[in-house]
Amino acid sequence: MLTGPQKMEYGDYDMPHDDGHSVIIKVDTCGICGSDIHYWEIGMGMNGKRNIILGHEFCGTVYLPGSRSDLHAGDRVTALPVDPCGECYACQIAANNICIMANKRNIIGNNVHGAYAEYVRVRPDMVRKLPDAVSNKEGAFIEPAAVALHAVNLAGVRSSDTVCIIGGGPIGILCAMWAKLFGSSCVVIVEVNSFRMSFIASHITVDGVIDGYDADIRKKLKTISQGGFTVAIETSATDTGLYTAIAALKPRGRMVMAGINFYGQPVPTLSLIAKEITVLGSMGYSIDEFDDVIENLAMKKLALEALVTHSVSLEDVPVVFNNLAQKSIEAIKVVVQP
Repeated sequence: MLTGPQKMEYGDYDMPHDDGHSVIIKVDTCGICGSDIHYWEIGMGMNGKRNIILGHEFCGTVYLPGSRSDLHAGDRVTALPVDPCGECYACQIAANNICIMANKRNIIGNNVHGAYAEYVRVRPDMVRKLPDAVSNKEGAFIEPAAVALHAVNLAGVRSSDTVCIIGGGPIGILCAMWAKLFGSSCVVIVEVNSFRMSFIASHITVDGVIDGYDADIRKKLKTISQGGFTVAIETSATDTGLYTAIAALKPRGRMVMAGINFYGQPVPTLSLIAKEITVLGSMGYSIDEFDDVIENLAMKKLALEALVTHSVSLEDVPVVFNNLAQKSIEAIKVVVQP
């Protein structure tokens, strides 16, 4: 449980309350997300929620099926951690990911207890059965893979596009995988961490991995893209990453901002205007995109298990968060397995 700034405590807590409606899932695997690290640093979840169990990228088995008559104890499942109202303008246009009432709703692992636990309670209609072909580690990757899919969909990536992805963390890598799956002719990842660069070069099918600290980065990006990229997806949430993305684009390129900087960023508007760059923000994913990830995993169009570099127990979570924040461990994705 997150109990204060940089303070996570392992202990015995009450089982989620059985209200007869919600589905209670016995957690098998839960991924650690960058937003969890942010909450850990400030000591509270969304809307200042304190004393909260984090974790929103998870899968497990049904413990109590609640009102879902099609579910049975032991069924392998995952769930969208969201709680769209279904009534606001955003929900009415199938943009549940930007539900206007989101801050007042129950978002698992953000403002209600999440899946760094043995059990988690979820909204019934958000539960999805896992096909046999999808492993538990892949099941915990469905949520971030949907985040990446949404960014790539917003960019409108197609076979004629060249795509520059800023940031080689899990979301950046997943964006690259989707862009390749969509047939992009050239996909390049810009990263500054040597471990990540090496991992991407040996495990991910891309057309280049460029060191973000390279003094000639702009020249190299222009060369590899033969004059500039048509699409840039910024996942690092850094000022330098933003400037690099804009510089990498051709005139009238499309830039998707998929990394969240909680403190705001200066935007070089002159560069955007001069090149007539289209800028799109990307937040979460739609329900359909979450389901699309499951389908693609079941069809083996995505292979995600290799991205899990570390598996830890619940007891290890407090130490692991500290190590991740201090960058003292080299990892792509860390998952918790109760």
